[in-house]
Amino acid sequence: MVMATSPSTTTTAPALPATTPSRWQIPKDETGVIALRENMSTADGRGIRIAVLDTGCDLAARGMQKTSTGQPKYLDFLDCTGDGDIDTRTKKTVDVKEEDDGTVKVTVAGASGKKLTLPRIVLGEDKTPVEVRVGAIPLYQILPKTALNRVRAERKIKFMEIHNTRVAKAQKDLDQLRLQLQQQKGAANKDASDKDKDEGKDQDTPDKEEETAPEKEDSDNVTATSSASNLKKEIKEAETLMDELQDMAKSYSDAGPVMDVVLYQQNRADSGGDAVWHALIDLHADGNLTNATSMTPYAVDHQFGTLQFGSQVTFCVQVYENGDVLNIVADGGSHGTHVAGIAAANYPSEDPVEKLQKDGVAPGAQILACKIGDIRVSTSETGTGLIRALIAAKKYKCHLVNLSYGEPSWQPDRGRVAQVFDDAVHKWGMTVFTSAGNDGPALSTLGSPGALSSPITVGAYVSPQMMADQYSTLMGSSSNSSSADNDKNDPAELPGASYSFSSRGPTPDGVLPDICGPGGAWAPVPTHTLQGIGQKHGTSMSSPNVCGAAAVLLSALKEKGIDVDTFSPSELRRALKNTAIKSTAEEKDSVLDPFAQGAGLVSVTKALDYALAHHGKPGQDLAFAIKIPTSGNARGIFIRDALQLAGPMTKTVSVRPLLQHSIQKTDEEMSYLLSLELDLDLVPSQSWVQCPDRMTLVSTKERGVGQTFAVRMDPRGLPPGAHYATVDAIDSKDPARGPLFQVPITVIIPHAIVSPPPFKFAVDGNVDQTTQVLSADTDKTVEISTCDNGIDIEMRYDLTPGAPSRRFISVPASAEWATIKIRSVTPIAKHEAPHNLILHAVPFARGDLHNKLIQIKKFFPLNEGTERIFHVHVKGGSTLEICMQLSWLSNPSPASLTCDVEFHSLDCRQPTFMASQQLRISSATEFARFGAGAPFRSEKINPKAMLSGVFRTIRPKEYKIAVGSYDDRDIMPPSDAEIKAAATTSEGEEPQQVDGTQIYKMTLEYSFKLADSKEDASIMVTPRIPSLFHQIYDSPIDSQLWVLEDKNGKILGYGSCMHEAAAVSLASKPGGEYKLTFRTGHPKRSVLEQLKDIPLRLTMKMGKELDCPVYSEFDKASTPGVTEDGRDPVKLTALRRGAHCDLYVTRPTAKLPDWVQPGDVMYGKVQLNQKNEGATTFDLFYEVPPKSDVKDGSKQKDDKKTDDKKDDEDQKLEEDFTDSIFKAKVSHLSKLRGKKKSEAYEALADELKQEKADNLPLLEELVSYAKEVKVPDSEKENEKTWRASEVSKAVDAMLSSNGGPIDETAIAQYYGCNNPAPEDDDDDEEQKEEAEKTKKEMGDNRKAWRSALLTKAGAWSDACDATTPPSEDDQTTFDTAVKDMKKWVAAAGDLNGDKEKVRHAVVMARHQRICKSKGVSALASLRKARKDLPEEFFKELTEEIEKVLKGIDGMSYWLQQMKEDMDERYPKVKQIL
Repeated sequence: MVMATSPSTTTTAPALPATTPSRWQIPKDETGVIALRENMSTADGRGIRIAVLDTGCDLAARGMQKTSTGQPKYLDFLDCTGDGDIDTRTKKTVDVKEEDDGTVKVTVAGASGKKLTLPRIVLGEDKTPVEVRVGAIPLYQILPKTALNRVRAERKIKFMEIHNTRVAKAQKDLDQLRLQLQQQKGAANKDASDKDKDEGKDQDTPDKEEETAPEKEDSDNVTATSSASNLKKEIKEAETLMDELQDMAKSYSDAGPVMDVVLYQQNRADSGGDAVWHALIDLHADGNLTNATSMTPYAVDHQFGTLQFGSQVTFCVQVYENGDVLNIVADGGSHGTHVAGIAAANYPSEDPVEKLQKDGVAPGAQILACKIGDIRVSTSETGTGLIRALIAAKKYKCHLVNLSYGEPSWQPDRGRVAQVFDDAVHKWGMTVFTSAGNDGPALSTLGSPGALSSPITVGAYVSPQMMADQYSTLMGSSSNSSSADNDKNDPAELPGASYSFSSRGPTPDGVLPDICGPGGAWAPVPTHTLQGIGQKHGTSMSSPNVCGAAAVLLSALKEKGIDVDTFSPSELRRALKNTAIKSTAEEKDSVLDPFAQGAGLVSVTKALDYALAHHGKPGQDLAFAIKIPTSGNARGIFIRDALQLAGPMTKTVSVRPLLQHSIQKTDEEMSYLLSLELDLDLVPSQSWVQCPDRMTLVSTKERGVGQTFAVRMDPRGLPPGAHYATVDAIDSKDPARGPLFQVPITVIIPHAIVSPPPFKFAVDGNVDQTTQVLSADTDKTVEISTCDNGIDIEMRYDLTPGAPSRRFISVPASAEWATIKIRSVTPIAKHEAPHNLILHAVPFARGDLHNKLIQIKKFFPLNEGTERIFHVHVKGGSTLEICMQLSWLSNPSPASLTCDVEFHSLDCRQPTFMASQQLRISSATEFARFGAGAPFRSEKINPKAMLSGVFRTIRPKEYKIAVGSYDDRDIMPPSDAEIKAAATTSEGEEPQQVDGTQIYKMTLEYSFKLADSKEDASIMVTPRIPSLFHQIYDSPIDSQLWVLEDKNGKILGYGSCMHEAAAVSLASKPGGEYKLTFRTGHPKRSVLEQLKDIPLRLTMKMGKELDCPVYSEFDKASTPGVTEDGRDPVKLTALRRGAHCDLYVTRPTAKLPDWVQPGDVMYGKVQLNQKNEGATTFDLFYEVPPKSDVKDGSKQKDDKKTDDKKDDEDQKLEEDFTDSIFKAKVSHLSKLRGKKKSEAYEALADELKQEKADNLPLLEELVSYAKEVKVPDSEKENEKTWRASEVSKAVDAMLSSNGGPIDETAIAQYYGCNNPAPEDDDDDEEQKEEAEKTKKEMGDNRKAWRSALLTKAGAWSDACDATTPPSEDDQTTFDTAVKDMKKWVAAAGDLNGDKEKVRHAVVMARHQRICKSKGVSALASLRKARKDLPEEFFKELTEEIEKVLKGIDGMSYWLQQMKEDMDERYPKVKQIL
């Protein structure tokens, strides 16, 4: 079904209802949107365009059809990933045929191989054949995962229903045959009984009829016997069919249908006479497009359709590169529709209260849906998708951009994608909103793009009303309260707070989220989810809520006469941040957390007043770059570790206004630069921060590095915990404007500084405590005490819902891991559920490893009387945060717990973090040394070292560099300043053309094969570009995407730059050749040139891990191959405090898998205590050495054999010259056959036959020629039969009776009697040599004869298979040829090579089907051959199986399933990468 939206109409927004809803599906009250719209009902986002960069949107979703003014809700829907791209470069002319009834039939050959029937509309008005473009795409390639899983499940159910019906019929047929046989046997037994009775009668005077009766009975017996024999054969066939049907059901797989597409152009009057692209899509995948709707690109007619097969997925089309690419755009999941609905859903409800309840924040805004979640990589964002989406947002003149995506990042504000976001904001004038991420509640968990400077990063806030509306939260009660009190469920009982999952700042360089907004909603979801709305929560929801609020704000400003097209992103950001609410009306009603909430909760009403009051003031539209030069150009000040607290506490701050002007500055721009002079007061927000009182800020263009001032911090009076302050730069002439920029400052004061005990003689008694617990006078709820050993600490947490409780511990210098033990100390009332606790521990935040790689995060019920134990790796000298938070979902009442922290060390690591540690066994040394100690306490070691997989590194064999696309999708637009400058011309001059920046793409092609393995039939392989992995926003290149294919082009997997791709099972057998194509991009071609040979790593998982022994003795480690000296690896050993043990891990002593190659690197782990998962663990690597081929040189050589061998070699060199010439001529004959030179071939063949008519290689070559010789024109109609006759003649010529070398009788006699192989010590060398010669001659003759007979039978099988039905003579000849072959070929194993075995399987199956009428037996033999023979013959055997299935009743459903499977295995079209 295809739909198009009606023309837009303008309506007046209705006034808000007097009564507001009692509950909200999409929160709007918290941000002041409702309050603003009560005064300005038309301030609903109308006239504002929002680009939603996400998984894509459902064009048919409820509430997403029109804006409040009647305009189409969607400006356009773009697939920026390319996962729906179809190659339509193939051009074909349609075939037009007029039928007898006068109808016109239009057909064309589709890209999938189907013949497509087209509607007459493609012909236009003149009805003449036209040229169209064709392509095809698998349906499953564009379905979102949830829809795909559902479609597959439903198709399987339907398929199995048909299959079970077919099985039932087969069973009924079998039962009927068995019954017939039983009845026949019963009748035969009755006849025999009657005969016995007749024989007992008087036989003295038989009449004439009685004399002839026995002859009649004998004839009846023969007929009955024949009938019974036939029945038994039919029963056997029926039984085989039952077995095959059951086995086929086990092998069921669903590759999905392939949809053909047809693309053509037609002129349209409504497009000014220009040609418009139209697309026809074979939605039912049956080739019949006569009723297909011709679809135009979405922006033309706003058409969308629904993909079939029960998917309910809506789609539209786009056409790129002048028709070379057709793109089917479908959403990749429900996320994007939900996000767009929060921002701008508009329900056509007549009930104003219901409408207000359901509507998005800005129902008047329009949406540009940009799909950046690539289905090929599980809807992860790609660099190409992000950059193309930002380019498109600028092209469609969007005011706002929302990106509710995010990933961990190594270095925020670095990389190509980060730079494009910066350009989008500061050069192209779009305000970008993005989610903070869902990795809280611990600090320093902010990822990208939330950690970037240019977007507005939004944290997730939940109000008490949302807790009730969104989650039906049962508010807390105490065990002492009355039953009446317990019946109350007042949302005011809980404070508003940040969601626990909302990621927190500061980043390693000191940046926090900007603001926060409601982080949950019931909003529209795609129709393919089979529900109208869905509930989701996350910062993904808070970002579009605030983005929608910004759209409301802009529409209000527009109504007030402000040009929102030039209202800068910096001015909008400043209005939102400087008016954000840090708490609700009363501070006790809200949890203030600047690390999650930034400036606070958005208030649209205050932001509007602020924007109106300060619009146009100096510097109001400017952004400022804040850098701390002495801290690596950090964007803020972040002091986390105790060592930093002891260092300098004065930092230099550099400030630079970000001025965007053209290269050739206009007079207006020069005037702005010269007049920019801001007198600023510098105001610290906290007393422990000092800074200069004021500064004057100018453009700093001359200096380039900005202006600087110093900030001094004095944290000595601060209590333990996290402290946040800012230095605010305020216009001294207009303080009401608030900060023009801020310097964020975060200081962590540890609750405890743990140090190892000082030296003390053991005889002096217990060690002194050295752990320093800092005062917490300002927070009496913090209780920390040290244990007796002076290392471990015990902490008490008193938790309230919604408020994270943090403890910061300075880790002792050599600690390697910490054990965390948690116990509840709060009794649980009988009527309450257990508390759910979040434990989040982050060991450090220095930026060299992002938090997801090092943290532990657990969510578990806090049951009374139980202890939970966790382990976290730590880094000595860093500050460990242990954050606890109660969930308010199940039990929102307060709770208390105790937490014990034990620090451990085996003193065996370098001064870096655990994740970067590794042990490497080189191919020559065979072991690696490390050690273990016990600096803190007695420890246990029980080492275990295992290798689990193999790394193999390969280089590309080919690279190609081209433009990213041949349209504007990959051209970055020039800045607004350059466009404006180009338009500013003197009188009479033409405006200058400003070009954008072209992005280039590079594809690298890697190829590899896996060695033939007798141990592992398949190997799990994961490709990766290690040097570029885990980088997207901070990547030095635009994008990364790869596709892995087998040699037939079947797609085996995709991967990108962030998330590990699913391992692919690859066959480790001959023919296992694979190709990986990697795509990346960059605007500088030279950069791509320098990356053209970047290495790719294949991670191959072993089926069984290999043990690497760990010894404590050096001599054992240096000789790992020795096993007979009673050596034992290190087992469970106790190390007392202060003790040390040398350890050596050796190479594996077991045999390596046979597919491992020299140069590979095997990988695994070394655990120092295999019984303790938290104990120190190293990455282990083993460089595979060259394979050993050492021989025993001490054995005595046989001089006689050596001399004989030399004589043989001399004799071989003296081989008859004539034989050499003859062999060369036969070889040349083969080359002539390959070149199709028949005349030259036949002339040389005649010459050679006269010379040596019985030469076996010559006769074998003539058989090959007979298979390929050109058929005379007179025999064209009977080509297969003629060729079979020619092959038969060539084969028969090999027999000795016809002058050939093959004597069937002699071969049979030789192999029919015992002919033992000559013994090595046989003294009669001549006899031995003669026996060897006879053996070789007989073997060669038998091999050649078998091959020839197979060729002959194969030729007749081709002749019979080509004609339906075959002639009786051909059928008889085929049967005879097979019988002749079976005399010499008992089974496929008698043949030479897989090709002959495949040919044998086909011939025998055809013989069963054609000569024996045993189609089911043919099916069984072919399926077995396909299973047993290599993958390279799968296609040939499957095509033969299809022929068999066509002759078996009721198997059309399997034929369809096989066709879809073959389309996947051997794709006729390739997807564009």
